[in-house]
Amino acid sequence: MKRTFVVFAIVLCLAGTALADNDVEKNIRQMAEMFEAGVKAANADQMASIYADDAILMPPNVPAMNGRAAIKEFWKGMLAMGKAELDLMIDEVSVSGDVAIERGRWALTLLPNGATTPVNDKGKYLIVWRNRGGKWQAVNDIYNSDLAPMK
Repeated sequence: MKRTFVVFAIVLCLAGTALADNDVEKNIRQMAEMFEAGVKAANADQMASIYADDAILMPPNVPAMNGRAAIKEFWKGMLAMGKAELDLMIDEVSVSGDVAIERGRWALTLLPNGATTPVNDKGKYLIVWRNRGGKWQAVNDIYNSDLAPMK
């Protein structure tokens, strides 16, 4: 009887952890959708809202952006280039305690101001999330393109 109880308790703990991890992944997927909507609406505030105050964004070919305010200005500059649509495809969310790692791919369509032909780009990304005070926030975000550099 005692052994059955111990096995049952272990199974319940493992199931609880799996359910909690699923909740984290669901939350991160919702934030990805909110970020995509921010791109489409040209709303840098909405895009920056997923980041912690001390987050670091590491885009390609430029120095890292330190802090939510700098990240917001970076996204604002991108949005000023024209009308954009972003598709984030999450491949995996790994959770360990108060840290989650999101790995995925992205596809961007940008219609530059004054242009009639859109520019398409695609690549991959990795975001480290931390649970701070019950709220998941992106603390490190790095991405790069799959396309060859322009010459």
